[in-house]
Amino acid sequence: MDETIPVVDSNCEIDEDENSIMARYFIFQVNWLVAVVLWLSVSSLPGDETSQQTTWTDLQRTQGYVAFQHHHLHLLDSSFTPVPEVVTRKTITCSLARGQYEAVQIGVHALARDINQVRLTVESDVAVRVFRRIDEKVHSLLDGYVNQVPQEIRGSLLDESDQIATISVGTTAPFWLTFHAGLDTPPGQHRGQVRITVDRAEGKTVLEFDLEVQVHPFVLERARIAYFPFFYFDFINGQGLPHFAITDKRWVEALYRDMAEHSHTSVSFYGYPGPRIDLTKELPPPESPYTSLLLPLTRKVGLTTPDIPVVSFMLNLGAPASRGGSSTAQKNRALDWLQAEWRRQGWPELIHYGQDEPGYPSRYSPSLEEENGPLRAVKIRMGTAMCARAAYGLGDYFDVWIMEAGHITPELTAEAERLGAQIWTYSGIGATEPLKQRYFAGIFAWAKKVKGHTTWHHYAQTSNKMIWMRQGDEGPMPTVGWETRREGIDDFRYLQMLEDRIYANSESLVAAAAGGWLEGLRSRINLAPDPNKAGPGVPLERIEYEQIRAKAAQYIQQLSPPPPGQIKPHAVTRLKDEARLFRKRTMPECIEALQRDDMTARRGAALALKERGAQAVPAIAALVEQLNQPEVRIPALRALEAIGPQAAPLVPKVTALYSHPDAFVRLAATFVLCRMGPSAAEALQVALLDEFPPLAEVAGEGLGDLGPAAEPALPTLIKMLAMSQHYQFVALRTIERIGPGAAPAMPMLLKQWAAIMPRHRSTYFLNAFLAIGVPHANDVVPLLDEFIEKYAFMDTVHGNKATAYYALCRFRGAPEDLDGLVDMIENPPSDPVHPNFPVNQDVASHLLAVLGPEAKAAAPRVRKLLRDGGFDQRVVDRLNTFLGTL
Repeated sequence: MDETIPVVDSNCEIDEDENSIMARYFIFQVNWLVAVVLWLSVSSLPGDETSQQTTWTDLQRTQGYVAFQHHHLHLLDSSFTPVPEVVTRKTITCSLARGQYEAVQIGVHALARDINQVRLTVESDVAVRVFRRIDEKVHSLLDGYVNQVPQEIRGSLLDESDQIATISVGTTAPFWLTFHAGLDTPPGQHRGQVRITVDRAEGKTVLEFDLEVQVHPFVLERARIAYFPFFYFDFINGQGLPHFAITDKRWVEALYRDMAEHSHTSVSFYGYPGPRIDLTKELPPPESPYTSLLLPLTRKVGLTTPDIPVVSFMLNLGAPASRGGSSTAQKNRALDWLQAEWRRQGWPELIHYGQDEPGYPSRYSPSLEEENGPLRAVKIRMGTAMCARAAYGLGDYFDVWIMEAGHITPELTAEAERLGAQIWTYSGIGATEPLKQRYFAGIFAWAKKVKGHTTWHHYAQTSNKMIWMRQGDEGPMPTVGWETRREGIDDFRYLQMLEDRIYANSESLVAAAAGGWLEGLRSRINLAPDPNKAGPGVPLERIEYEQIRAKAAQYIQQLSPPPPGQIKPHAVTRLKDEARLFRKRTMPECIEALQRDDMTARRGAALALKERGAQAVPAIAALVEQLNQPEVRIPALRALEAIGPQAAPLVPKVTALYSHPDAFVRLAATFVLCRMGPSAAEALQVALLDEFPPLAEVAGEGLGDLGPAAEPALPTLIKMLAMSQHYQFVALRTIERIGPGAAPAMPMLLKQWAAIMPRHRSTYFLNAFLAIGVPHANDVVPLLDEFIEKYAFMDTVHGNKATAYYALCRFRGAPEDLDGLVDMIENPPSDPVHPNFPVNQDVASHLLAVLGPEAKAAAPRVRKLLRDGGFDQRVVDRLNTFLGTL
């Protein structure tokens, strides 16, 4: 772009009284001018046009094909048809900073006939790699992998090649170009050419485009937060990287280098062949592949630096002292050695990963509290992936909350800060969702001010892959989602760099204008929905991504860089044990502390009362007074939840929090109401329909705990069965726990069963059918027979085929139904996620034990299975339990 933001002399003297209005007016004019300049220069960026019917010229038909530049937030599919305005453009454009990679997509559309041997060549002094979609040979290769790359993501796989064998008439195929401006690339415009040649019977035809690559005069600075992929070397018995990549040091280095080249700044260490770093015995510990190979490799390729932490599964800290492990003092001596070693070696800080995705409340919570509670005093930060539920109930055991992306709210973030925890984020947004990847990794992460960011997964089971690999290559090949994840990280880098320059030029009116623009952008994004719901226009139009980056680049060029050392790394914060000072205080002392002006004392007293559970009843009145205090509200609600049913008279006061705009506050109120018994049932029905998914989930569980007493909620639950998938699941689980009294829901259950087949997770429906009971057998049995025959293979992960046979045993009880259930034990269907422990086998053995004497006819066959052996011990135990019931 040739236009620039006007330079403002930040040293000019302006009388505060007389000219403040003029200064503000000037800032407004600068913002207005920038907006107009950007709109004129960026609004015509290629590739944001929609497909439509097109009439082609005779010249184009004679040529036989057209080519065009298209934005990269959607990988062109074969059905895309460009509009004439695009194909008449004869210039391919690209802009990037030094040190940056930038993607360009070029589509080729065949007009009058199939076209063959379509080749794209680039002449440029700026480095470029050319990719296309994978071909049939690669499809066949991937079919042979143990950890197969499923068909649903193969359309997003890019292969480094400048040639497409055939493009069928009337279809489009993309080339994907990745430009790279090195640190020594001269700034300014770099001209070149892009040629597309096609073989025809009449000979080769050529389309030529001018290439203009604009290199900004600044080096794009590295992100100062932990951008890392969840990166497991192995995952459930062969579901991780191919063997050739695990065992070859060159491949490991290539994978790390690829991460660095995709703008990542960190990694997770997990699963490499060899022992973990054992800190429970002698120091220094025996050599580990993490210290001898992996950490040095990440440093070598520039992936990790001392100032940005990594996520570590590689430390063995041993059991807590209460279970015979080393004391806190012993653990800290080992960690003193480790920290001295990582400073000496220039390693990053290691965030110790705790129990993955802990649930709250759950049967695991007590053991997690026993293990993690003492670690508050240990000199290492703990982190894990978690949802808002775990952040509320277990957040005070983790220094780093790797939050589900859609669960981050302002109140959740504020509570983390009060506790001393950091907010990171993750999502399951995949390779097939390039726009969501860019938004989530970039503008969303910047707006939420997270300190770490990841996606599930770099290369795990089934569709959870961002790259693919082929033996014989020098490194991994990308997916379009991996490429646009880098684009998002680079958006973050532009906005981070602009914020640094605003801070360094605080007296400049241009800095004031830039700061106002960033503040408006952040406010807009913070009001936007879950990034999993991002799309064209939600919350940004596709063109706005380029407009935002272009505007940031222009501001950066108008503001001087900060002096060396002015911008510091993010502070390392540790979790506070806020209850510590009040654990041994008397009840009156805790109540008195809740009335002080000191918010730290109030929080500590409330959390100490939470630990006392029902014994804190005398503090109820003092705790209620905290519900209007944002700084103490969550600890007070946790204490009321722990008190339980004796706080039931507070239902109206707690229900009033449902009017709060922040979902985390409403979620906390719901946890309290769930403990107050039947008097809270009406309020929980309101929460069932809350737009925040975890809140509806918790409300459903609370109503389910009431069993038949929750029948008044049936009208709402029936309504939910016709809503989105998440609300359906909440309704189904709640109906299951209500039991036979939920019979009024059966017509809608039958209707929705027919509507959703063959979707996944049908087990929820099966359990609801079973809970309502046998009187509806005539309606259910035909559905179960059809399901087993046609659809059960869709969802082996949840054991639904075994559950369907069990349901038939209950509803019909024919010999073939029991045989089918035992078949699930003897010959379970293939399970791609758990190949060595089929879930249908596990579920079937459990359900056979549930049937007990009703399944007596299966006993001879079960005894033979046990004699033959070959089963997991859990299955063996369940089969013996079944035989013991006879």
